[in-house]
Amino acid sequence: MMILVGAAAVGWVLPVAHAYAQGPLQGLVVEVRERLRPGRDDAVIMYGFNAPSVVFYAGRRVVKVDRGHLEELRRAMAADPSRRVYALARTRDAADLAGLPGVFLLAQRGGFSVYFVDYVP
Repeated sequence: MMILVGAAAVGWVLPVAHAYAQGPLQGLVVEVRERLRPGRDDAVIMYGFNAPSVVFYAGRRVVKVDRGHLEELRRAMAADPSRRVYALARTRDAADLAGLPGVFLLAQRGGFSVYFVDYVP
């Protein structure tokens, strides 16, 4: 009987915990994936956090840049005009991205933000 109660609790707790912890990020990454063009060199940057699920939901390689490494972030964003670049970050790091030229906030959800990076020569 205890096992059944434990299994039922896990069956309820895990989806709720996932919705709280990963749900907002997953939704933002899915939105980014829908904007990425198949067969193109569009990029996804994960700034200041580590979430391997981003690679899974994005469906492509993700460049990870550690928090505070602004020069590395600038290099990752520098691209040719034909490439789209999206950056995911925790909302608390918004000032790091907002201060860069050509970076525009697309959406915020659950402590995460997604930015579109216009061509930065």
